[in-house]
Amino acid sequence: MKKIITTIFVLFIILPMVLGSPELIISPNTINTDVYYGQNYVSQINLTNIGNETMYNITFSQLPYVYFSNVPEKLEPNQTAQATINIQPVSMDTSTSVIFYKKTTITATPQMYTVYATSTNFNPSFITIRQNDTIRWVNLDVINHTATAIDFSWSYDITQNYSPTRQFQDIGFFNYFDSINNYGAVVNVTTNIVEILSHEILIRLMMAAVWEFIL
Repeated sequence: MKKIITTIFVLFIILPMVLGSPELIISPNTINTDVYYGQNYVSQINLTNIGNETMYNITFSQLPYVYFSNVPEKLEPNQTAQATINIQPVSMDTSTSVIFYKKTTITATPQMYTVYATSTNFNPSFITIRQNDTIRWVNLDVINHTATAIDFSWSYDITQNYSPTRQFQDIGFFNYFDSINNYGAVVNVTTNIVEILSHEILIRLMMAAVWEFIL
């Protein structure tokens, strides 16, 4: 009685898509086994983060006849976790890629914000900005105003023809007031170091052909 056995050979080739070494290691790098034709083959693979940053949302691109499950949602640095690969034997070559995100920090680009001086207040009277951002004061009133630090370390005249600006380089709360109308406002300056999720495609997996043997 003849039976058909399918040999599956899966090769994981690590090809970094950016300069530098790959940070996500998949092992074993080969899976070679015999299964009956028409049956699925299920195996475990290890995912190891050898980078210095946590990886998030690790995703294998969709493939016909190949399914990945139990993929970890995140991998801490130097952490290894298992995922499951389910293969339906067919005679074909195919490939997939692994996509993941990692948190990184960047320096925010300086921005300019406008505060309006009116007859009754500064609008907004409380504003949050980042280091090296700039405040510009614009006069919406018929009379002049000032933006004067509560400790009198700086002061600007705000007129119909002049809109002063100030760049804030230090972190903290900066109270100021209008010395003409005696109302105040606050600038809250936070760090300009921003944490973001960056999109990475560092690994490409190649699945080799499937050979069929008739016994």
